Amino acid sequence: TDAEFRMFCELVKSRCGLHFDQNSRFLVEKRLARRMQEIGIGSFAAYHFLLRDGSRGEQEFAEAVDLLTTNETYFFREYGQLTALVSEVIPDIRQRKRESGAGGPVSIWSAGCSSGEEPLSVVIMAMEAGLEPGKDFRVYASDISRAVLAKSRRGVYREASFRETSSERRKRYFEEKDGQPRIRDEIKKHVDFMHLNLLDADRISLLGTMDVILCRNVI
Repeated sequence: TDAEFRMFCELVKSRCGLHFDQNSRFLVEKRLARRMQEIGIGSFAAYHFLLRDGSRGEQEFAEAVDLLTTNETYFFREYGQLTALVSEVIPDIRQRKRESGAGGPVSIWSAGCSSGEEPLSVVIMAMEAGLEPGKDFRVYASDISRAVLAKSRRGVYREASFRETSSERRKRYFEEKDGQPRIRDEIKKHVDFMHLNLLDADRISLLGTMDVILCRNVI
């Protein structure tokens, strides 16, 4: 019902900041109905109660978020912005850090990193620009979806992730694993992946020292 949809949207928005309007209603209903059938719940009102008050509420809320977050991305997306980041932004911040006596690498946070293509692209392009991981820059990546973070940590990708990747880069930075492209460990090891709800004030405060925040994938 309209009331159930509003209740669910308010719950999700208050707990993790995801926003759904009437244009998203069919998607929300379809994905949640499939999950409700799996666990034997017959109404959206009952499912809402489970998410809010049930003993399995926290775990089930994570399942719902995984179903509802759209994680469409690919390597070297927004190429011009990434080029500006590694050729202008990082060197400029490095210089200002040295002048102030602060030192240390530039901290880059990919918020809403999805399955990891964005932060891994940053590492690749920064290294190609002559920047050294750990010394010149460090990359952190977070997402609210545990499912896509698991994909990030595996580092295995579908063909759709390579729509803007040259054959030279693909050969250099990826290897085949069980018939699928896998990011090489020497690249993946330079990204620190973490589960994070952007509305979690306690954990967000830990990231308050970031120099650069990339957040175009955040709803």
